[in-house]
Amino acid sequence: MVAIQGVDITGVSGLDFIIGLVNVLLAQGFMRKRIRAGWQRRLAYGLLLGWFGYGAVQLHFWQKPQAANAVLAVGLVQANGPPSLNPPIAPKGYSLSYPPEMALTEQLAQQGAALVVWPEYDRQYYNLPAVKLAYQRQVAALATPMMLQSVEKTPGPDGYQKFSTITLLDAQGQETGKYQKVQRIAVAEYLPGLDQLPGVKAVVLNYLGDFFGDYQPGPGPARFQLGPLALTPLICYEVILPRFVARSVAASGGNIITVQSNNSWFGDSRVPYQHMGASVLRSVENRRPLIHAMNNGLGGVVAASGQILLQTSAKEIAGYLVEVPYSANPPTTIYQRWPWLTLGGFSIVSIVLLFRRRSVAISV
Repeated sequence: MVAIQGVDITGVSGLDFIIGLVNVLLAQGFMRKRIRAGWQRRLAYGLLLGWFGYGAVQLHFWQKPQAANAVLAVGLVQANGPPSLNPPIAPKGYSLSYPPEMALTEQLAQQGAALVVWPEYDRQYYNLPAVKLAYQRQVAALATPMMLQSVEKTPGPDGYQKFSTITLLDAQGQETGKYQKVQRIAVAEYLPGLDQLPGVKAVVLNYLGDFFGDYQPGPGPARFQLGPLALTPLICYEVILPRFVARSVAASGGNIITVQSNNSWFGDSRVPYQHMGASVLRSVENRRPLIHAMNNGLGGVVAASGQILLQTSAKEIAGYLVEVPYSANPPTTIYQRWPWLTLGGFSIVSIVLLFRRRSVAISV
């Protein structure tokens, strides 16, 4: 955990640079030919000492109780729904108006959850008015705020437009927050560069069939107010985009980041592990706790220090209750303020070193 603390300054690009630097120094150490210790090697060791020294200090600070002066009891719902191109079919004993997620929500509310987060999984909340009304009434009866994701269709210039939408229902069952996914997945959710070409788009859609969702991007970051604190909502693979997350947190000013995902399409792969690993880095980059609800597991909760407070099991139907520590006045990290700075700086340094090495080779 010490090694990742510096990403609140540099972002993940800085961590990549440090990993590469360590590998170069190790390779040089195993070389038979003795390499003279010039200023470059001294600088490299100095960078490593500074990186890990800073990490040790920051980790010590963020693990102190006073670093998070408030706690939110959060319930995570894991439905483990199967992948499907069609609207979901309610399992035996449930209905679209009362899915397994709602049964788990009831249990978590009884155990004291102040917020329940469902994973990304379309339960027809927007498409069926009866489902929407049933959800709102049940949440009001539980008096516990709840976040859910569903596909939303709205009238557009060429018929209906589709959005992947998160909704926050308050303790009275009323919609108090809405976020429409901004960063879509190429080919699966939109066609890069072909959206404005009807003829080409029609041919591509005919080839892809139902595997293409044709979603529209939302207007931008959202802020969900939950009593004295605010949430920054994200959907699925938006969390793997460092600069987008930093801009979203800066714009919303949220105390906690929430992510709702569905990785059931990837089966027994490493994708859920990688997805959760990216969540850890986004949490440290922005020094916010992060709640990641996954449909099929390996979701969890990450503290602002990068410590994983909860890791859910894979392919299980379960509800989890966890106390999430957060800061009432979270800081604005260097990376959050200037997310483009590190990548631009490393690019300039790499270009300078490349041309310097080329000029040295030519002079020799």
